[in-house]
Amino acid sequence: MWRFTKRTAIDGKYHPTFADFRAAVQDVLDRIPTNHADKLASLMTLKFQEFEDVSLLAA
Repeated sequence: MWRFTKRTAIDGKYHPTFADFRAAVQDVLDRIPTNHADKLASLMTLKFQEFEDVSLLAA
């Protein structure tokens, strides 16, 4: 998700202030259900790695 957002809002674009940067990122996130749905759907998969019998305290 971040890679898509970064490529769409940030790559090759100059944002003179942090507020402009933040607005660009927010704009991409706001448009995900409409403008970017097809592009993002092709990148997101339902293949997640699952772990069984893992101790949460084994760090």
